[in-house]
This record gives sequence, C-alpha cells and structure tokens, in this order.
Amino acid sequence: TRWQLSTYPDWAQQRIELMWEGVNLDLCSPDEKARHAALKIGDMTIRRNDTLVTYVSRDLEPYRGVHTMIRALPALLRARKNLKVVMVGGDGVSYGAPAPNGGTWREVFMKEVADQIDASRIVFPGRIEFATYLAMLRRSDAHVYLTYPFVASWSLRESLAIGCAIVGSDTEPVREFITHGRNGLLTSFFEPQGLADAVLEVVEDKRLDQKLRAGARRYAERNLSMDDYLRAY
Repeated sequence: TRWQLSTYPDWAQQRIELMWEGVNLDLCSPDEKARHAALKIGDMTIRRNDTLVTYVSRDLEPYRGVHTMIRALPALLRARKNLKVVMVGGDGVSYGAPAPNGGTWREVFMKEVADQIDASRIVFPGRIEFATYLAMLRRSDAHVYLTYPFVASWSLRESLAIGCAIVGSDTEPVREFITHGRNGLLTSFFEPQGLADAVLEVVEDKRLDQKLRAGARRYAERNLSMDDYLRAY
C-alpha cells in the first residue's frame, strides 16, 4: 500500500514499485439471494430476519482492533434485539504482544463486557473454511474492518469485492481503500461507541446500505481485479 511505501526512507522509495494486490472478482462476488438467506456458523444460526454484523481477523488481537469491536458489543446488542455478531479469527497472536498471564485477547476483552451482553448472540467460530467465510460476507448486514497503521488484510479487499457494507477504521491503510460515504464508512479506531453508531447507521439506513454496497463492488472492479493485476505484472 502507499502507506507501507511511505515508511521507507526517501532513497529507498525511489527504487520501490508499488504493486496493488488483486482479488478474484468472480470468486468474491455479491449474491443477492445469499444476502437474505439463513446461515449457520459455528453454534449460531442466523435467520432470515436477523441482522448480522461480521468481523474478520487472522487472530483476534489489538492490532486488528478486537478491543474496540468487543467494547462496541453492548451498544450494538442493546440497540437491536435481532442483531447477531460473528467474529472470525484464531486466539493466537499474529502481530504485536501476547495477552497477559497466558490468556487470550478475546478473554481479556470479553471479561470487560461480560455483564453487559447476551453472549448467546455472539459467536467466535475460530478460523473457518473459505466457502463458509464467503457465505458469511455475502449474508453480512454490516462488516467491520479495523487495523492499526499496518498491512491491509486480504479480508478488506475480499469484502469490498463481495459488496459488503463496510465500517472501517479511519487509519491510513484503510483510507487507501475506503472513501467515507462512498464505498464504506470510516470511524475512529479507538471509539467503541462511534463504531457502534456507524454500524447501526448502515443497518438502519437502507439507501446508505445500497450506496455503500454498490460503491464497494464498483471500487473492487476498478482497482482490485486479479486479472488486471496479473496482466500488469
């Protein structure tokens, strides 16, 4: 990404070619039937009339904003009784420091909110099969992507290609992909209430939802085509 390139000294930047990574747009594509279908992930069944909020990270850790996402759960679950949350990712550490006392970051932050949430409406399925992951993103009513200034995840590109209604962190790598109000919403990385408000705005405003979904897919077609990437490089 441009942000990654900017972290190199000037003399090195002049010798580096920026190559954007592509997405298979046929594989990662919208499916309107799946948008309203029932779906089972882990121990949770998402019914047709449920509102599904999704979050994906290789591992559930602060680098990818798991603390902000979990701290937003009480506000999200209070706001809509039919809202369910799927948080995909392992309990290891891909980036940054391990959780204290040999535990996991998920345990640390879930302990903070345990008395404020209905845990039966949240599922942590760990890492899931790719086909299940695609079905989940197609069914998602709002997809959350958070990261510190760091490498942008494949899941951000794939969720754009699928045409998700994305709420992303207002951090440099994410701003390279998402323009606020055009193909997603941006919110502060450190504000759980702001994140919850943005997610609820997406799921409650149907015109905004449709605009962001169409914008996400259009952006992917113009900028993230794997075929174009392979032809260029």
